[in-house]
Amino acid sequence: MFDISNSKATQKQKTKKRKIESNSLPLKAKKRKKSNANICETGKKEQNVDTDEADMSAWKDCFVPEPVLKALSELGFTYPTPIQALTLPSAIRDKLDILGAAETGSGKTLAFGIPLIHFILKDKMTEESDIKPLRALILTPTRELAIQVRNHLRAAAKYTDIKVETVVGGMSQQKQERLLKKCPDIVVATPGRLWELIEEGNPHLNQAPDIRYLVIDEADRMVEKGHFAELQQLLELINKDESKERHTYVFSATLTLVHDIPKRIALKKKKKFKLTQDKKIGECKLASF
Repeated sequence: MFDISNSKATQKQKTKKRKIESNSLPLKAKKRKKSNANICETGKKEQNVDTDEADMSAWKDCFVPEPVLKALSELGFTYPTPIQALTLPSAIRDKLDILGAAETGSGKTLAFGIPLIHFILKDKMTEESDIKPLRALILTPTRELAIQVRNHLRAAAKYTDIKVETVVGGMSQQKQERLLKKCPDIVVATPGRLWELIEEGNPHLNQAPDIRYLVIDEADRMVEKGHFAELQQLLELINKDESKERHTYVFSATLTLVHDIPKRIALKKKKKFKLTQDKKIGECKLASF
């Protein structure tokens, strides 16, 4: 597993106070992609609006698939953010699992999204069957984040045939079942609703143990939001057959923040327990992701 949580580049990103605007697409990209104006988690720099093609050379060492580069160019995303530059070569070229910490707005969605698209495109090229399997699961703590991740991936995968759908609370179960009948390659889900549909025997989600790509986004918040029980059940189901190969990406904005455990737990232990940064990262590495 490639751990980028303590990298100098990540720390430099924080101290440099690099501003990444969420709605600052270049003028030409805004006109072409008004519906994607909120797709923001990547680097942008000014480009000549009279030029048809943006300079995408900054991505050359990141192994980004050509269809994705085309989509990023249209969106005005002309260079990778630090988290993307650190993650993409290790995930795509070296085929490593990733444990990463990056603050909100740093581009971590595409840091795991681009490798997913890359590998799924390769899988489809080598498959002869017409069966449309569930290939990847992305678990997030909230409905809002799930929808945001879905929108990012759809924008990046615009020039591919990869389908992305959400399974979240707040949406009728019947509508979600209709979406799942389309056999999406990637499902972005909150653990509670996902587990509920799996228990009810949804045919597409029943393939969860066979997925080849798993993402845990905002891992710390997942526990804080009360999803721990469902998350644990999902991980036990997915990891039932340990012989299956799977790429796993675990990301959090707060992975390296250090804090004491709640007092009620400390009192039960009858001694003060202090969680250090190294211990926190170590526990994530040892978790059954």
